[in-house]
Amino acid sequence: MKLFKTVRGQLSFYFVLVFGITLCIFSAVLYSVFARQNRAEFDKAMITFAKTISEEMQQGGFQSGTSKDITESFVPFSTPKQQYLEIRDELSQPVFKLREFDLPLNHDLFNESLNGNPIFETVYDDAENKFWDSYGVRILLYPVSYKSEKNVIVIAVSLSNLESTLFKFRLILYIAIPLTLLLSSILGWVFSGKAYAPVSELIKNSNRITANNLDTRLPVSDSGDEISKLAATLNSMMERLQRSFLVLKQFTSDASHELRTPLTILKGEIEVALNKERTAEEYERILKDNLDEVERLQMIVDGLLTLSRLESGKKPQYSERVNLDELLIEAVSKISYMAGMKNIKIILKFNEENNDEYKQLFVRGDLSMLLNVFMNLLENAVKYSNPDSEIICSEIFIPSENTIHISIQDNGIGISPEDLDKVFDRFYRADHSRTRDGRHGIGLGLSIAKSVIEAHNGNVSVKSNPGSGTVFTVILPGISEN
Repeated sequence: MKLFKTVRGQLSFYFVLVFGITLCIFSAVLYSVFARQNRAEFDKAMITFAKTISEEMQQGGFQSGTSKDITESFVPFSTPKQQYLEIRDELSQPVFKLREFDLPLNHDLFNESLNGNPIFETVYDDAENKFWDSYGVRILLYPVSYKSEKNVIVIAVSLSNLESTLFKFRLILYIAIPLTLLLSSILGWVFSGKAYAPVSELIKNSNRITANNLDTRLPVSDSGDEISKLAATLNSMMERLQRSFLVLKQFTSDASHELRTPLTILKGEIEVALNKERTAEEYERILKDNLDEVERLQMIVDGLLTLSRLESGKKPQYSERVNLDELLIEAVSKISYMAGMKNIKIILKFNEENNDEYKQLFVRGDLSMLLNVFMNLLENAVKYSNPDSEIICSEIFIPSENTIHISIQDNGIGISPEDLDKVFDRFYRADHSRTRDGRHGIGLGLSIAKSVIEAHNGNVSVKSNPGSGTVFTVILPGISEN
C-alpha cells in the first residue's frame, strides 16, 4: 500500500487504469465490428446462394447435381457437411432436398416468407441426425416463383465454425489484454521512474540543505520543464530564507550588543554606588546616569516594537487626513532649538512656485508617525551639518503622478559610498568620524522612518557626496484638499 502513496506509484497506477479502460473499450468495439462484419458476410453469402438457386430455377429448372456442386463452397466458415438445402412449395412440402433430413421450421415465418420477404432464423433445437452443435444453425427462408407457383428456398448452415472463429478471437483478446496491461505496467513503472528521477534527485539535494548551509543551491537544468522551474523556485525561496536568516542573525547580534551596553553600565554604576556610602549628591548623579541608560533601553525596545509592528506583513489602513505643510512646520519648530545650538538655519520651501494659486497639500496617514519621520530626518541633518550652515526642507507636488516630494538637504560632511547603501539597516551607524559631537543614536531611526514611509505607500531615498552634504527625499501619495 505504501507504493500507491508515492507519486510514482500513483502515476503508474492511473496510467495503467486509463490505458486499461481505453484498451478494453477498444477491444470491445473491435470485437463488435469484427463479429458484426463476419455475421453480415455469413448472411450475405446465404442470400447470394439463394439468389443463384432462384436464377437457376427461373432459367430452366433446378438440377440436383448442379446444386451439389454449388453447395461445396457456397457459404464461408462452413463445410459441405455443415450445409443443407431444400425447396418447398407453398404447402411447406419438400420439392427438393439436398439429402434426407427433417429440418425444424417455424411455420409462421415460413408463411411470412411466401409473401416475398427473405427471413433469417437461428435455431438451437435438437433434430435427428443434426449437423450443428450448441452454437446452432442459421436458416434462410428465401421466396421464389417457379412455374407460376410460390416456392421457398430453405438454406441451413451450421454456425459452429463462425462462432468458433469469434470465440478464438475473444480468447485472443482475453489473453492479450492482461498481458498488454502487465507490459504497460512494467513500462509505465520504468518510464515514470525515469521521469521522477529528477524529483528524487531534487529531494535528495534539498534534504542536504540546513540552516548551516543555506547558501547551497539546487542544480537547475536547461530543459525548461516543470522540474527545472520547481528547482528555480526552490532556489529563489532559499535565497529569501537565507536573507531572512542573515537579517535575523544580524538583528539578534546587534540587538544583544545594543542592550548589553546600557545594562552593563547600569550594573557597573549600581555596583560602584553600593561599594561604600555616598553623599546625596553622588547618589543623585548616579541615579541620573542610570535614568539616561534606562531611557536608552526604552528607546531601543520601543524602536524594535515599532519595526515589528510595521513589518508584521499586515499593512495598516490609515484614514486620517494629514496637512503636510503644517506637519513640516511643526517638525522644524521642534528641531529649531537643536539647530540653534549650532547656529544652523532651517529653510522651508513649500509648493508655491509650482502653482499660480497655492494650495496646501494633504496625505492619508498617521500624524504622529509621519511627524517622527521628518523630525528624525531633520535631527540627523542638524547633527551631521557644519555649524553656521543651512538646511533646506522643500516640498514639491507632481500633478501627473499625484505625489508629494519632500527633500531635506544639508551641507554637512556627507556619507561615504560604502555607508550609503546601509543607512536604512537596523542598528547601523557610520564611523565615529561622521559625527561632529561624538554622539550616536541607537541606529533605528532611519530603519523606522523607511518602514513608516513604506506603510504609507511611499518611499524614501538618499543621495550624498562626502564633504558636500546629504539629501534625503521622501515621496508620498497625495490626496485632494476637499
